[in-house]
Amino acid sequence: MDPYHFFLLLLGLYIAMLIGIGIRSSRGQRSVTDFWLAGQEIKTANIGFSSAASWLTASALLLATGLFLFIGVGSIWVFPNVAALLWSWAPSSGSRPSTPF
Repeated sequence: MDPYHFFLLLLGLYIAMLIGIGIRSSRGQRSVTDFWLAGQEIKTANIGFSSAASWLTASALLLATGLFLFIGVGSIWVFPNVAALLWSWAPSSGSRPSTPF
């Protein structure tokens, strides 16, 4: 079996597995409202953490896009350089070398 047909076989199995999981999960939903409210079983803290994670991820993607737009591809090195500078300027606790290099 050549790699292309092996890939198609694995892709087909993956899609079939996703459809099976979807059908099995849909049987537990009583209505569309039940789906959107998650059966009213999710606690407040979990909703808050989920919202915060979504918000941070979206803002990070927008920040990266903006950096690429204004600085160019070289902006991918902005965070490592700033982190290295902050690490090198931090007071030494004796557990690391005095220079970052």
